[in-house]
Amino acid sequence: MNMAKLFINQIGYCKNLLKTAIFSGSVGSYTITDSKLRKKVFTARPVEERFSSVWGERISVLDFTALKSSGEYFITAGQKKSDVFTITDNPYRNLRSEVLKTFYINHCDSTWEAGAGAFSHLGCHTKRAYLKTNPNVRIDVSGGWHEGPGYSKSVNSTSAAISNLIYAQILFDNSPPNAESECEYGLNWLLKMQRADGAVYSKVCSASVGTVLLPPTETSEYYVDDISRRSALAFISACSLGSRFFADKNHRFSDTLRSAAEKSWIWFCENCDISKAFADMPGTASQEKVNYDDDSFKKRILTAESELTDEFFRALCEVYAMTEEQEFFEHIEKVFPLIDSTGFYGKSKSGFGTLALMFSGVPLPNDFISQIKLAFRVASDNLISDSSLISRPQLEYPSNKLLCTDSVTLMAASILLKSREMFSAAFSNLNYICGGNPMDKCYLTGFGKNSVKDPRCSLSASSETGEPVPGLLVTGADSLRLDNYLKWTIPAGTPPGFCYADSSTSPSSNEVSVFTNSALYFLLCAVDYFSGKL
Repeated sequence: MNMAKLFINQIGYCKNLLKTAIFSGSVGSYTITDSKLRKKVFTARPVEERFSSVWGERISVLDFTALKSSGEYFITAGQKKSDVFTITDNPYRNLRSEVLKTFYINHCDSTWEAGAGAFSHLGCHTKRAYLKTNPNVRIDVSGGWHEGPGYSKSVNSTSAAISNLIYAQILFDNSPPNAESECEYGLNWLLKMQRADGAVYSKVCSASVGTVLLPPTETSEYYVDDISRRSALAFISACSLGSRFFADKNHRFSDTLRSAAEKSWIWFCENCDISKAFADMPGTASQEKVNYDDDSFKKRILTAESELTDEFFRALCEVYAMTEEQEFFEHIEKVFPLIDSTGFYGKSKSGFGTLALMFSGVPLPNDFISQIKLAFRVASDNLISDSSLISRPQLEYPSNKLLCTDSVTLMAASILLKSREMFSAAFSNLNYICGGNPMDKCYLTGFGKNSVKDPRCSLSASSETGEPVPGLLVTGADSLRLDNYLKWTIPAGTPPGFCYADSSTSPSSNEVSVFTNSALYFLLCAVDYFSGKL
Protein backbone atom coordinates (compact mmCIF):
# COMPACT_ATOMS: atom_id res chain seq x y z
CA MET A 1 0.00 0.00 0.00
CA ASN A 2 2.84 2.40 0.81
CA MET A 3 5.93 3.24 -1.15
CA ALA A 4 8.97 2.29 0.94
CA LYS A 5 8.81 4.22 4.17
CA LEU A 6 10.03 4.16 7.76
CA PHE A 7 7.60 3.94 10.66
CA ILE A 8 8.80 4.92 14.13
CA ASN A 9 7.38 5.39 17.60
CA GLN A 10 6.47 9.08 17.50
CA ILE A 11 6.50 9.42 21.31
CA GLY A 12 10.10 8.22 21.55
CA TYR A 13 11.98 5.26 22.97
CA CYS A 14 13.06 4.23 26.48
CA LYS A 15 16.81 3.76 26.90
CA ASN A 16 16.54 0.35 28.55
CA LEU A 17 13.56 -1.12 26.70
CA LEU A 18 12.73 -2.55 23.29
CA LYS A 19 13.33 -0.23 20.34
CA THR A 20 11.97 -1.18 16.93
CA ALA A 21 10.98 0.57 13.72
CA ILE A 22 9.39 -0.77 10.54
CA PHE A 23 10.61 -0.36 6.97
CA SER A 24 7.90 -1.14 4.43
CA GLY A 25 9.86 -3.16 1.92
CA SER A 26 13.23 -4.87 1.77
CA VAL A 27 16.48 -3.27 2.84
CA GLY A 28 19.98 -4.69 3.33
CA SER A 29 21.07 -2.52 6.23
CA TYR A 30 20.25 0.73 8.00
CA THR A 31 22.05 3.37 10.02
CA ILE A 32 21.07 5.60 12.92
CA THR A 33 22.50 9.09 13.09
CA ASP A 34 22.71 11.54 15.98
CA SER A 35 20.70 14.44 14.56
CA LYS A 36 22.64 17.09 16.47
CA LEU A 37 26.17 15.78 15.98
CA ARG A 38 25.43 14.48 12.47
CA LYS A 39 27.36 11.39 13.46
CA LYS A 40 26.42 7.77 12.66
CA VAL A 41 26.11 5.89 15.93
CA PHE A 42 24.51 2.57 14.95
CA THR A 43 24.50 0.29 11.90
CA ALA A 44 22.72 -3.04 11.58
CA ARG A 45 20.72 -5.32 9.33
CA PRO A 46 16.99 -5.94 9.86
CA VAL A 47 16.34 -8.70 12.39
CA GLU A 48 13.45 -9.95 10.26
CA GLU A 49 11.94 -9.54 6.81
CA ARG A 50 8.60 -11.08 5.93
CA PHE A 51 5.13 -10.53 4.55
CA SER A 52 2.83 -8.75 7.00
CA SER A 53 -0.93 -9.15 6.76
CA VAL A 54 -1.29 -5.87 8.69
CA TRP A 55 0.63 -3.93 6.03
CA GLY A 56 -0.40 -6.13 3.11
CA GLU A 57 3.22 -6.24 1.92
CA ARG A 58 6.71 -7.28 2.95
CA ILE A 59 8.20 -5.39 5.86
CA SER A 60 11.63 -5.25 7.50
CA VAL A 61 11.86 -5.06 11.28
CA LEU A 62 14.65 -2.80 12.53
CA ASP A 63 15.71 -3.55 16.12
CA PHE A 64 18.07 -1.07 17.73
CA THR A 65 17.52 -1.98 21.37
CA ALA A 66 21.31 -2.05 21.78
CA LEU A 67 21.43 1.74 21.31
CA LYS A 68 21.04 3.03 24.86
CA SER A 69 22.43 6.57 24.76
CA SER A 70 19.97 9.40 25.31
CA GLY A 71 19.68 11.80 22.39
CA GLU A 72 17.87 12.73 19.21
CA TYR A 73 18.30 10.49 16.19
CA PHE A 74 17.03 9.56 12.75
CA ILE A 75 17.16 6.32 10.76
CA THR A 76 18.36 5.98 7.19
CA ALA A 77 17.36 2.86 5.25
CA GLY A 78 18.01 2.75 1.52
CA GLN A 79 16.95 6.15 0.20
CA LYS A 80 14.51 6.77 3.02
CA LYS A 81 15.05 8.81 6.16
CA SER A 82 12.84 8.79 9.25
CA ASP A 83 11.66 11.73 11.27
CA VAL A 84 13.82 12.62 14.25
CA PHE A 85 12.99 10.65 17.40
CA THR A 86 14.25 10.74 20.98
CA ILE A 87 15.77 8.14 23.29
CA THR A 88 15.35 9.04 26.98
CA ASP A 89 14.85 7.35 30.33
CA ASN A 90 11.09 7.39 29.80
CA PRO A 91 9.43 9.50 27.09
CA TYR A 92 5.96 8.37 28.22
CA ARG A 93 5.68 10.20 31.54
CA ASN A 94 4.06 13.30 30.08
CA LEU A 95 1.71 11.12 28.06
CA ARG A 96 0.74 9.19 31.19
CA SER A 97 -0.08 12.46 32.99
CA GLU A 98 -2.27 13.62 30.10
CA VAL A 99 -4.04 10.25 29.87
CA LEU A 100 -4.87 10.48 33.58
CA LYS A 101 -5.99 14.09 33.13
CA THR A 102 -8.64 12.95 30.62
CA PHE A 103 -10.52 11.40 33.54
CA TYR A 104 -10.71 14.77 35.28
CA ILE A 105 -11.68 16.53 32.05
CA ASN A 106 -14.51 14.00 31.63
CA HIS A 107 -15.98 14.70 35.08
CA CYS A 108 -19.73 15.11 34.90
CA ASP A 109 -19.21 17.98 37.32
CA SER A 110 -17.42 21.33 37.50
CA THR A 111 -13.82 21.17 36.33
CA TRP A 112 -11.27 23.92 36.90
CA GLU A 113 -8.74 25.40 34.55
CA ALA A 114 -5.85 24.29 36.76
CA GLY A 115 -6.76 20.66 36.08
CA ALA A 116 -8.59 20.75 32.76
CA GLY A 117 -6.98 23.71 30.99
CA ALA A 118 -9.00 24.99 28.04
CA PHE A 119 -11.48 22.13 28.54
CA SER A 120 -12.64 23.24 32.00
CA HIS A 121 -16.38 23.68 32.36
CA LEU A 122 -19.06 24.52 34.90
CA GLY A 123 -21.19 21.84 36.58
CA CYS A 124 -23.26 19.78 34.19
CA HIS A 125 -26.14 17.30 34.25
CA THR A 126 -26.98 18.11 37.87
CA LYS A 127 -30.74 17.55 37.63
CA ARG A 128 -32.18 14.30 38.90
CA ALA A 129 -32.54 11.75 36.10
CA TYR A 130 -35.76 9.86 35.45
CA LEU A 131 -35.95 6.08 35.53
CA LYS A 132 -36.51 4.78 32.02
CA THR A 133 -39.01 2.15 33.16
CA ASN A 134 -40.86 4.60 35.44
CA PRO A 135 -40.45 8.29 34.50
CA ASN A 136 -42.10 9.34 37.73
CA VAL A 137 -39.09 8.13 39.70
CA ARG A 138 -36.21 10.63 39.85
CA ILE A 139 -32.69 9.67 40.93
CA ASP A 140 -29.59 11.69 41.81
CA VAL A 141 -26.89 10.31 39.48
CA SER A 142 -24.72 13.44 39.28
CA GLY A 143 -20.97 13.03 39.12
CA GLY A 144 -19.05 10.23 37.45
CA TRP A 145 -17.10 10.22 34.21
CA HIS A 146 -18.58 10.96 30.81
CA GLU A 147 -18.07 7.51 29.37
CA GLY A 148 -17.02 8.01 25.78
CA PRO A 149 -17.94 9.98 22.69
CA GLY A 150 -20.98 11.53 24.39
CA TYR A 151 -22.10 12.24 27.92
CA SER A 152 -23.45 8.85 29.02
CA LYS A 153 -22.18 7.06 32.15
CA SER A 154 -22.03 3.30 32.64
CA VAL A 155 -21.55 1.15 35.75
CA ASN A 156 -19.77 -1.59 33.79
CA SER A 157 -17.21 0.66 32.09
CA THR A 158 -16.70 2.74 35.25
CA SER A 159 -16.09 -0.42 37.29
CA ALA A 160 -13.53 -1.72 34.79
CA ALA A 161 -11.82 1.68 34.54
CA ILE A 162 -11.52 1.86 38.33
CA SER A 163 -10.00 -1.62 38.34
CA ASN A 164 -7.36 -0.60 35.81
CA LEU A 165 -6.52 2.56 37.78
CA ILE A 166 -6.31 0.79 41.14
CA TYR A 167 -4.36 -2.23 39.96
CA ALA A 168 -1.88 0.07 38.21
CA GLN A 169 -1.24 1.62 41.62
CA ILE A 170 -1.10 -1.73 43.45
CA LEU A 171 1.24 -3.44 41.00
CA PHE A 172 3.53 -0.57 40.04
CA ASP A 173 3.27 1.88 42.95
CA ASN A 174 4.28 4.82 40.78
CA SER A 175 1.05 6.68 40.04
CA PRO A 176 0.74 10.41 40.62
CA PRO A 177 -1.42 11.46 43.61
CA ASN A 178 -4.42 12.44 41.50
CA ALA A 179 -4.84 8.81 40.40
CA GLU A 180 -6.11 7.98 43.87
CA SER A 181 -8.54 10.90 43.85
CA GLU A 182 -9.91 9.81 40.46
CA CYS A 183 -10.59 6.33 41.87
CA GLU A 184 -12.45 7.87 44.79
CA TYR A 185 -14.44 10.09 42.41
CA GLY A 186 -15.50 7.12 40.26
CA LEU A 187 -16.43 5.01 43.29
CA ASN A 188 -18.55 7.80 44.78
CA TRP A 189 -20.59 7.89 41.58
CA LEU A 190 -21.03 4.11 41.64
CA LEU A 191 -22.50 4.37 45.13
CA LYS A 192 -25.25 6.61 43.71
CA MET A 193 -26.20 3.86 41.26
CA GLN A 194 -27.07 1.41 44.04
CA ARG A 195 -30.72 0.99 44.94
CA ALA A 196 -31.76 0.74 48.60
CA ASP A 197 -32.22 -3.04 48.35
CA GLY A 198 -28.75 -3.59 46.87
CA ALA A 199 -29.75 -3.75 43.20
CA VAL A 200 -27.70 -1.55 40.86
CA TYR A 201 -28.85 0.58 37.93
CA SER A 202 -26.84 -0.13 34.78
CA LYS A 203 -26.19 3.23 33.12
CA VAL A 204 -27.19 6.84 32.66
CA CYS A 205 -27.87 8.20 29.18
CA SER A 206 -28.68 11.55 27.68
CA ALA A 207 -31.89 11.81 25.74
CA SER A 208 -29.88 13.79 23.17
CA VAL A 209 -27.64 11.61 21.00
CA GLY A 210 -24.60 12.91 19.14
CA THR A 211 -24.54 16.32 20.78
CA VAL A 212 -21.60 18.67 20.20
CA LEU A 213 -22.48 21.06 23.01
CA LEU A 214 -20.23 21.77 25.97
CA PRO A 215 -21.40 19.92 29.11
CA PRO A 216 -23.03 22.93 30.88
CA THR A 217 -25.05 23.84 27.78
CA GLU A 218 -26.08 20.25 26.99
CA THR A 219 -29.28 20.37 29.03
CA SER A 220 -31.30 17.46 27.66
CA GLU A 221 -32.66 15.20 30.37
CA TYR A 222 -30.78 12.17 31.60
CA TYR A 223 -32.54 8.85 32.04
CA VAL A 224 -31.42 5.84 34.07
CA ASP A 225 -31.56 2.34 32.63
CA ASP A 226 -33.10 -0.16 35.00
CA ILE A 227 -31.20 -2.55 37.26
CA SER A 228 -29.23 -5.45 35.81
CA ARG A 229 -27.39 -8.43 37.25
CA ARG A 230 -24.24 -7.63 35.32
CA SER A 231 -24.13 -4.11 36.73
CA ALA A 232 -24.60 -5.54 40.25
CA LEU A 233 -21.57 -7.81 39.76
CA ALA A 234 -19.48 -4.97 38.32
CA PHE A 235 -20.51 -2.79 41.27
CA ILE A 236 -19.58 -5.51 43.79
CA SER A 237 -16.16 -5.97 42.16
CA ALA A 238 -15.27 -2.28 42.11
CA CYS A 239 -16.53 -1.57 45.64
CA SER A 240 -14.76 -4.62 47.09
CA LEU A 241 -11.52 -3.61 45.40
CA GLY A 242 -11.99 -0.01 46.47
CA SER A 243 -12.61 -1.07 50.07
CA ARG A 244 -9.26 -2.89 50.14
CA PHE A 245 -7.42 -0.09 48.38
CA PHE A 246 -8.68 2.66 50.69
CA ALA A 247 -8.46 0.61 53.90
CA ASP A 248 -5.29 2.37 55.08
CA LYS A 249 -6.02 5.66 53.30
CA ASN A 250 -9.61 6.51 54.17
CA HIS A 251 -11.04 4.04 56.69
CA ARG A 252 -14.57 5.49 56.68
CA PHE A 253 -14.79 5.41 52.89
CA SER A 254 -13.42 1.86 52.90
CA ASP A 255 -16.16 0.76 55.32
CA THR A 256 -18.83 2.45 53.19
CA LEU A 257 -17.65 0.60 50.10
CA ARG A 258 -17.55 -2.72 51.94
CA SER A 259 -21.09 -2.31 53.22
CA ALA A 260 -22.30 -1.42 49.72
CA ALA A 261 -20.56 -4.43 48.19
CA GLU A 262 -22.03 -6.77 50.79
CA LYS A 263 -25.55 -5.41 50.28
CA SER A 264 -25.35 -5.92 46.49
CA TRP A 265 -23.82 -9.37 46.97
CA ILE A 266 -26.82 -10.47 49.03
CA TRP A 267 -29.21 -8.99 46.43
CA PHE A 268 -27.41 -10.80 43.62
CA CYS A 269 -27.44 -14.16 45.42
CA GLU A 270 -31.17 -13.84 46.01
CA ASN A 271 -32.03 -12.73 42.47
CA CYS A 272 -29.76 -14.49 39.99
CA ASP A 273 -29.93 -18.00 38.57
CA ILE A 274 -26.17 -18.30 38.38
CA SER A 275 -25.83 -18.01 42.15
CA LYS A 276 -28.79 -20.31 42.73
CA ALA A 277 -26.92 -22.96 40.77
CA PHE A 278 -24.59 -23.05 43.78
CA ALA A 279 -27.37 -22.95 46.39
CA ASP A 280 -24.92 -22.50 49.29
CA MET A 281 -23.48 -19.10 48.50
CA PRO A 282 -21.83 -17.29 51.44
CA GLY A 283 -23.96 -14.48 52.82
CA THR A 284 -27.29 -16.19 52.08
CA ALA A 285 -29.60 -18.21 54.29
CA SER A 286 -29.46 -21.39 52.20
CA GLN A 287 -26.72 -23.84 53.09
CA GLU A 288 -27.71 -26.70 50.80
CA LYS A 289 -24.55 -28.42 49.62
CA VAL A 290 -23.93 -29.06 45.95
CA ASN A 291 -22.01 -31.87 44.30
CA TYR A 292 -19.82 -29.80 41.98
CA ASP A 293 -18.63 -32.87 40.06
CA ASP A 294 -22.17 -33.76 39.11
CA ASP A 295 -22.97 -33.15 35.44
CA SER A 296 -26.27 -31.54 36.43
CA PHE A 297 -24.38 -28.78 38.28
CA LYS A 298 -22.13 -28.11 35.28
CA LYS A 299 -25.19 -27.92 33.07
CA ARG A 300 -26.91 -25.47 35.43
CA ILE A 301 -23.92 -23.18 35.82
CA LEU A 302 -23.32 -23.08 32.06
CA THR A 303 -26.94 -22.46 31.13
CA ALA A 304 -27.95 -20.15 33.98
CA GLU A 305 -26.95 -16.78 32.52
CA SER A 306 -23.63 -18.16 31.29
CA GLU A 307 -22.72 -14.75 29.89
CA LEU A 308 -22.37 -13.61 33.52
CA THR A 309 -19.98 -16.38 34.57
CA ASP A 310 -16.80 -14.33 34.03
CA GLU A 311 -18.17 -11.29 35.85
CA PHE A 312 -19.40 -13.62 38.60
CA PHE A 313 -15.88 -15.02 39.00
CA ARG A 314 -14.43 -11.52 39.17
CA ALA A 315 -16.87 -10.54 41.92
CA LEU A 316 -16.22 -13.75 43.85
CA CYS A 317 -12.48 -13.06 43.80
CA GLU A 318 -12.80 -9.43 44.85
CA VAL A 319 -15.18 -10.27 47.71
CA TYR A 320 -12.85 -13.08 48.84
CA ALA A 321 -9.88 -10.69 48.76
CA MET A 322 -11.90 -8.18 50.81
CA THR A 323 -13.33 -10.59 53.40
CA GLU A 324 -10.75 -13.43 53.36
CA GLU A 325 -13.63 -15.80 54.09
CA GLN A 326 -12.66 -19.27 52.88
CA GLU A 327 -16.18 -20.11 51.72
CA PHE A 328 -15.76 -17.78 48.77
CA PHE A 329 -12.61 -19.53 47.62
CA GLU A 330 -14.41 -22.87 47.59
CA HIS A 331 -16.72 -21.45 44.92
CA ILE A 332 -13.86 -19.75 43.08
CA GLU A 333 -12.22 -23.15 42.58
CA LYS A 334 -15.39 -24.49 40.99
CA VAL A 335 -15.96 -21.58 38.62
CA PHE A 336 -12.30 -21.26 37.58
CA PRO A 337 -12.39 -24.02 34.89
CA LEU A 338 -15.44 -22.42 33.29
CA ILE A 339 -14.02 -18.95 32.60
CA ASP A 340 -11.19 -17.12 30.88
CA SER A 341 -9.15 -16.14 33.93
CA THR A 342 -6.89 -13.84 31.88
CA GLY A 343 -9.41 -11.53 30.17
CA PHE A 344 -9.70 -7.79 30.79
CA TYR A 345 -12.29 -6.70 28.23
CA GLY A 346 -15.92 -7.13 27.21
CA LYS A 347 -17.78 -9.98 28.87
CA SER A 348 -14.47 -11.48 29.97
CA LYS A 349 -13.06 -9.34 32.77
CA SER A 350 -12.12 -12.30 34.95
CA GLY A 351 -8.50 -11.21 34.78
CA PHE A 352 -9.22 -8.54 37.39
CA GLY A 353 -10.44 -11.30 39.69
CA THR A 354 -7.24 -13.21 39.10
CA LEU A 355 -5.21 -10.12 39.99
CA ALA A 356 -7.22 -9.90 43.23
CA LEU A 357 -6.26 -13.47 44.09
CA MET A 358 -2.59 -13.13 43.22
CA PHE A 359 -1.81 -9.70 44.63
CA SER A 360 -4.04 -9.25 47.68
CA GLY A 361 -2.23 -11.65 49.98
CA VAL A 362 -5.17 -14.02 50.48
CA PRO A 363 -4.17 -17.66 51.02
CA LEU A 364 -4.12 -19.80 47.89
CA PRO A 365 -3.09 -23.45 47.45
CA ASN A 366 0.10 -23.93 45.45
CA ASP A 367 -1.65 -26.07 42.86
CA PHE A 368 -4.22 -23.30 42.26
CA ILE A 369 -1.44 -20.72 41.84
CA SER A 370 0.12 -23.06 39.28
CA GLN A 371 -3.18 -23.23 37.40
CA ILE A 372 -3.36 -19.43 37.26
CA LYS A 373 0.21 -19.14 36.00
CA LEU A 374 -0.44 -21.79 33.37
CA ALA A 375 -3.54 -19.93 32.19
CA PHE A 376 -1.53 -16.71 31.76
CA ARG A 377 1.27 -18.57 29.99
CA VAL A 378 -1.14 -20.13 27.51
CA ALA A 379 -3.00 -16.83 26.93
CA SER A 380 0.25 -14.92 26.43
CA ASP A 381 1.70 -17.54 24.10
CA ASN A 382 -1.45 -17.32 21.99
CA LEU A 383 -1.14 -13.53 21.80
CA ILE A 384 2.47 -13.61 20.60
CA SER A 385 2.57 -16.94 18.76
CA ASP A 386 2.42 -15.61 15.19
CA SER A 387 5.31 -13.15 15.53
CA SER A 388 3.16 -10.42 14.01
CA LEU A 389 4.63 -7.61 16.18
CA ILE A 390 1.16 -6.96 17.63
CA SER A 391 -1.25 -9.25 19.45
CA ARG A 392 -4.19 -8.57 17.11
CA PRO A 393 -2.91 -8.66 13.51
CA GLN A 394 -6.46 -8.98 12.19
CA LEU A 395 -7.20 -5.55 13.74
CA GLU A 396 -10.86 -6.19 14.39
CA TYR A 397 -12.97 -3.52 16.11
CA PRO A 398 -12.01 -2.04 18.58
CA SER A 399 -8.39 -2.79 17.70
CA ASN A 400 -6.51 -0.30 19.91
CA LYS A 401 -8.69 -1.09 22.92
CA LEU A 402 -7.99 -4.80 22.36
CA LEU A 403 -4.27 -4.14 22.02
CA CYS A 404 -4.31 -2.30 25.36
CA THR A 405 -6.31 -4.97 27.18
CA ASP A 406 -4.11 -7.67 25.63
CA SER A 407 -1.18 -5.70 27.01
CA VAL A 408 -2.70 -5.81 30.50
CA THR A 409 -2.80 -9.61 30.13
CA LEU A 410 0.79 -9.66 28.90
CA MET A 411 2.05 -7.33 31.64
CA ALA A 412 0.34 -9.42 34.32
CA ALA A 413 1.89 -12.54 32.79
CA SER A 414 5.31 -10.93 32.70
CA ILE A 415 5.05 -10.26 36.45
CA LEU A 416 3.62 -13.66 37.39
CA LEU A 417 6.04 -15.60 35.18
CA LYS A 418 8.99 -13.19 35.33
CA SER A 419 9.03 -13.13 31.53
CA ARG A 420 10.76 -10.35 29.61
CA GLU A 421 9.36 -11.75 26.36
CA MET A 422 5.80 -11.07 27.47
CA PHE A 423 6.69 -7.55 28.57
CA SER A 424 8.27 -6.93 25.15
CA ALA A 425 5.12 -8.19 23.42
CA ALA A 426 3.02 -5.70 25.39
CA PHE A 427 5.50 -2.97 24.59
CA SER A 428 5.29 -3.84 20.87
CA ASN A 429 1.56 -3.09 21.04
CA LEU A 430 2.41 0.33 22.46
CA ASN A 431 4.94 0.95 19.65
CA TYR A 432 2.19 0.19 17.13
CA ILE A 433 -0.27 2.58 18.81
CA CYS A 434 2.30 5.37 18.97
CA GLY A 435 3.22 5.38 15.29
CA GLY A 436 4.65 2.02 14.25
CA ASN A 437 1.63 1.25 12.08
CA PRO A 438 0.76 1.40 8.36
CA MET A 439 -1.09 4.71 8.77
CA ASP A 440 2.05 6.31 10.25
CA LYS A 441 -0.41 7.53 12.87
CA CYS A 442 0.00 8.16 16.55
CA TYR A 443 -3.48 7.03 17.59
CA LEU A 444 -3.60 9.58 20.40
CA THR A 445 -4.83 13.14 20.43
CA GLY A 446 -2.18 15.79 21.03
CA PHE A 447 0.87 13.51 20.81
CA GLY A 448 3.19 12.56 17.99
CA LYS A 449 3.92 14.26 14.69
CA ASN A 450 0.84 12.72 13.07
CA SER A 451 -1.67 12.70 15.93
CA VAL A 452 -5.44 12.18 15.86
CA LYS A 453 -7.20 15.45 14.97
CA ASP A 454 -10.91 14.62 14.75
CA PRO A 455 -11.91 12.01 17.36
CA ARG A 456 -15.51 11.05 17.95
CA CYS A 457 -15.76 12.97 21.21
CA SER A 458 -18.43 15.55 22.07
CA LEU A 459 -16.18 17.46 24.47
CA SER A 460 -13.50 17.81 21.77
CA ALA A 461 -16.00 18.75 19.07
CA SER A 462 -17.52 21.47 21.25
CA SER A 463 -14.18 23.00 22.24
CA GLU A 464 -13.43 26.57 21.25
CA THR A 465 -9.72 25.79 20.91
CA GLY A 466 -10.10 23.93 17.63
CA GLU A 467 -8.04 21.09 19.09
CA PRO A 468 -9.25 17.84 20.66
CA VAL A 469 -8.81 16.95 24.32
CA PRO A 470 -5.18 15.72 24.51
CA GLY A 471 -4.33 12.20 25.64
CA LEU A 472 -7.34 10.35 24.21
CA LEU A 473 -6.75 6.98 22.53
CA VAL A 474 -9.11 6.19 19.65
CA THR A 475 -10.39 2.77 18.62
CA GLY A 476 -8.05 2.51 15.61
CA ALA A 477 -8.07 0.43 12.44
CA ASP A 478 -11.21 -1.63 11.83
CA SER A 479 -10.61 -4.36 9.26
CA LEU A 480 -14.34 -5.12 9.04
CA ARG A 481 -15.20 -1.48 8.23
CA LEU A 482 -18.22 -1.65 10.54
CA ASP A 483 -19.42 1.92 10.07
CA ASN A 484 -20.73 3.47 6.88
CA TYR A 485 -17.99 6.06 6.63
CA LEU A 486 -15.30 3.38 6.39
CA LYS A 487 -17.39 1.34 3.95
CA TRP A 488 -17.83 4.39 1.71
CA THR A 489 -14.21 5.57 1.80
CA ILE A 490 -12.10 2.41 2.11
CA PRO A 491 -12.35 -0.35 -0.54
CA ALA A 492 -13.11 -3.92 0.44
CA GLY A 493 -9.96 -6.03 0.65
CA THR A 494 -7.83 -3.19 1.99
CA PRO A 495 -5.13 -4.55 4.35
CA PRO A 496 -6.27 -4.28 7.99
CA GLY A 497 -3.72 -1.63 9.00
CA PHE A 498 -5.12 0.85 6.46
CA CYS A 499 -8.79 0.52 7.49
CA TYR A 500 -8.82 3.74 9.49
CA ALA A 501 -10.19 7.25 9.09
CA ASP A 502 -9.34 10.22 11.30
CA SER A 503 -12.93 11.41 11.28
CA SER A 504 -15.54 11.88 13.98
CA THR A 505 -18.04 10.34 11.57
CA SER A 506 -16.26 6.98 11.90
CA PRO A 507 -17.26 5.52 15.29
CA SER A 508 -15.66 2.14 14.61
CA SER A 509 -12.21 3.65 14.08
CA ASN A 510 -12.11 7.03 15.87
CA GLU A 511 -14.23 6.71 19.00
CA VAL A 512 -12.85 7.34 22.49
CA SER A 513 -13.79 5.91 25.90
CA VAL A 514 -12.80 6.21 29.54
CA PHE A 515 -12.25 2.45 29.74
CA THR A 516 -9.82 2.47 26.77
CA ASN A 517 -7.81 5.22 28.42
CA SER A 518 -7.77 3.31 31.71
CA ALA A 519 -6.21 0.27 30.02
CA LEU A 520 -3.66 2.54 28.32
CA TYR A 521 -2.92 4.13 31.69
CA PHE A 522 -2.23 0.69 33.20
CA LEU A 523 0.17 -0.03 30.32
CA LEU A 524 1.98 3.30 30.73
CA CYS A 525 2.39 2.74 34.49
CA ALA A 526 3.94 -0.64 33.71
CA VAL A 527 6.34 0.93 31.23
CA ASP A 528 7.34 3.58 33.76
CA TYR A 529 7.92 0.88 36.38
CA PHE A 530 9.94 -1.45 34.19
CA SER A 531 11.93 1.26 32.37
CA GLY A 532 14.18 1.52 35.42
CA LYS A 533 14.33 -2.20 36.16
CA LEU A 534 14.99 -4.04 32.87
